[in-house]
Amino acid sequence: MSDGNIRLPRRILYVDASFCNQTQESKICLYDVDENRLDILKTKLPTSSSFSERYAIVYGCLYAKKLNILNKKVHILCDNYGATVYTKIKELCSILNISISWIPREINTIADKGTQENCNIQNEDVQICDLFYELMIEKDMIKKDNSKTDETNILPKTSTSENEKNILLNALNHLQIENRPYISLGQMGKFLKHNNPTFTYSSLKKILEKYPKDFRIVNSNYVKRIN
Repeated sequence: MSDGNIRLPRRILYVDASFCNQTQESKICLYDVDENRLDILKTKLPTSSSFSERYAIVYGCLYAKKLNILNKKVHILCDNYGATVYTKIKELCSILNISISWIPREINTIADKGTQENCNIQNEDVQICDLFYELMIEKDMIKKDNSKTDETNILPKTSTSENEKNILLNALNHLQIENRPYISLGQMGKFLKHNNPTFTYSSLKKILEKYPKDFRIVNSNYVKRIN
């Protein structure tokens, strides 16, 4: 098998952030699924909640670089839509060959709760992330965020059914193997159970059948995404 056909293992990182207006401090949390690890840090550099969400993604990039896991297919998940489509964030992830996606808040429960817990990251590491964030993101923020329309506050208007469909699409995207069009319902169910504990997956086949324009059930036990 040639190197071009080797599929890299996937490494999933969930990130989230909270911002306190009173103290002007941000809590940043990263959850590494493979290691079952929570990194929690506090920083005064971001000046709003939307900036904090961008900082969280930057920390995810540095985390991947520091642990030398860029030899895997690193995928960062964030529940702030504006942060995931912000130009400088997309450029940074592209340089490091890291993919990034928006997910509904209810999927990001572990990282979200982590922002309420005590910090476990040393000040030295926080200072490094502050510097990297400032150099790569902050200057561009000042130009962008003085405009009347703040793209970071634009959230997708999704109904409950759209959120449900996004959860299913996210699961299928993570499980999709190159050159293999189908994923078993069992695999998908296990992924949902592990990553989306609030999602009802007991009747997965019936749920998928609600979205015939997006999914197709094959041979009763497999699901295929319709492009």
